[in-house]
Amino acid sequence: MHQWLMNEEDLVIEVMSSRDNLLKKNSKLRQVFELAKRTGRPVVVTRIDRLTRNLDAAQAFFDAGIPIFESQNNDFISERQAISYLNRCEEEREKKIKTTKKTFDEKRARGETFGNPNIREVQVNAAAQARNKADEFARQLYPELKTLRSEGLSYSAIAKRFNDEGRATRQGGKWSANTVKDYMDRIENPEKVRAKSKRKSASAVQSTDVEKRDNHWDAYGDNPDVGSFA
Repeated sequence: MHQWLMNEEDLVIEVMSSRDNLLKKNSKLRQVFELAKRTGRPVVVTRIDRLTRNLDAAQAFFDAGIPIFESQNNDFISERQAISYLNRCEEEREKKIKTTKKTFDEKRARGETFGNPNIREVQVNAAAQARNKADEFARQLYPELKTLRSEGLSYSAIAKRFNDEGRATRQGGKWSANTVKDYMDRIENPEKVRAKSKRKSASAVQSTDVEKRDNHWDAYGDNPDVGSFA
C-alpha cells in the first residue's frame, strides 16, 4: 500500500511505504520529489528503501539537496550511507532470488508438484459452498421476486427498484436484470443453473492446469518482496 503525507502546511513530507521505485512522470515518488525540491522540506521515512529501492532515484534526491530522515535510526541518512545500504539490499535480493530459483529447479528435477496438490478438490468444495449460499439467498428472495414478476415488472425494473432502495446483492454489488433472472432460475430452473456452474468450474480447472505447467520461477523474478525489502 502506498502511503504519503504531503500536506502543504506540514513541515516534513512523511512516506510510510512506497512501491514507486522510479521517478516516472506523474508517479507518487515524482510528486514527493517535486514537492520536497520546491519547498525544501525533508522527507521522513522508516528507512531509505521505503522511499525507493532504485539507486538512480535515490541519487536524484541527494543531487537535488533533499534531506532524507530515517526514523528507524533517528537521524538523517547521508548519500554514502544510502547508496551503500541500497547496494547491499540489491546484493541480498539477488542472492535470495538465486537460492529460491535453485530450490525450485531441484524440486522440478525430482518431479515434485508445485502448489496445492489438492487444488481441484479445494475448488470443487469452494464452488459448492458458494452455490449453497446463493441458493439459500434465492430461496429467501424468491417469494418477493415472484410477486413483482406477477405484477408485470421486468427483470430490469426489479433490478432498478432494488438499487433505488439501496439493497445489495448477496455479494454486496448492484442489481442487474441478469442477476434477478439468475436468482429466479435457481428456484425455477435449477438444472440450467447447475449446468452453467459446471461449465464455469471446468473452465477454472483448465486455467489452473495451464498455470501449473508454467514456470513457477517467473513469479519470483520481479517480486519486490523477495529479499531485504520484504
